[in-house]
Amino acid sequence: MLELKDTISQAITELQTYSTQIETVEKSEASYEEKREQLKDIYNSTISLRENLPMDITIKNKVSDIVVVEPDDITEDIVEEGKRDEVAAFQNNFEVKIDVSNFVLEKFSHELVKKNLVEVTITTSETVKNVDIYLVVDKGIAENVADIIFEQTPEIVKADPIVKWHKSTFGNEVKFSFIIDKEEQVNPYDIKMIVVPLGEEVNETAGAETAECGDGVCTRPLEDEITCPQDCKAKMPWGVIITILLVVIVAVGLISAYKFSPSFRALLKRKKNPFKSEADLNAVMNYIKASLEQKKTIEEIGNVLASKGWTEEQINYALNELKLREELERKTKVAPEKSEKIEVLKDYIEKCIQKGLKKEEIINKLVEKGWDKKFVESVYKKIKFKSFFKPKK
Repeated sequence: MLELKDTISQAITELQTYSTQIETVEKSEASYEEKREQLKDIYNSTISLRENLPMDITIKNKVSDIVVVEPDDITEDIVEEGKRDEVAAFQNNFEVKIDVSNFVLEKFSHELVKKNLVEVTITTSETVKNVDIYLVVDKGIAENVADIIFEQTPEIVKADPIVKWHKSTFGNEVKFSFIIDKEEQVNPYDIKMIVVPLGEEVNETAGAETAECGDGVCTRPLEDEITCPQDCKAKMPWGVIITILLVVIVAVGLISAYKFSPSFRALLKRKKNPFKSEADLNAVMNYIKASLEQKKTIEEIGNVLASKGWTEEQINYALNELKLREELERKTKVAPEKSEKIEVLKDYIEKCIQKGLKKEEIINKLVEKGWDKKFVESVYKKIKFKSFFKPKK
């Protein structure tokens, strides 16, 4: 798919022509010297042709990551502002893996060409129908769509550059590949792939507005208090009320995204706290922990606590709580290495959020282990963002 693809195809055609010419010269009745000069001309032509052909391709570096689309990545060039959150939520149906290979191509002329090969794989668990898939490339790596060589020709939305492909349907995955004309290594996070459904729920087009006096709807500016008083009489300020409701809904949604992530759902499975105060619970847990360090059995510990007036329910709750907290401490004490799988990273971030660690502390621990800061931040955001928009079953 390289831009040299056409050059190579043309070269093959020309070489076939040269081969035919050579056969013609050999069969001709020309003198030896004449044949020699003719063959020499053909040879020189093949040498000139070879100069622009690739001699070697070396992959200097390859970066692969899962790229997350944020609401701010979805501009009005892609969808109208009122549909942005809806389209952002739709992205949770997909995983976008972007591989960027920074390569050096050496021609027979010894000219070096440095570029980036981008391979995008979009996977989903369900068959997707009637969507546009947008590619948005940061201007820092490609100022114009002319700086990108596509294997699958897209429709140009904006030259600086935003393009799209239409897919009437695709199964579990769809792939795209293109080359960016840039010598330095391109970061996958500077490339966004956004899947936009073309159903009425996202891209509905409003028809011409009409007004009917007496339908209970004040259609401004076609109607007002004078032309249609029965529809436009003073009413409750719904705009203000709706705005307040939206603020409340978003606030509740964000709290739910935090509290009802997978890690917090595990917490909800705990039984109701039978202790009157957190201090009482901590006192019993501290005693259990100290006793276990002294090699005492659970039965011995339970008997002592019971003699002090603690109920069986309280003792069992404290034992379970101690195990949960120690497990949480163990899983968040050491951040996973960069060589670990993405699932391990996600689990670590969820556990750290559950423990109450600050975002900066979580990210710094992972960066120290070699993780890319921008990537960690995107995963952190997606854990919350995905739970916020996840449809209720």
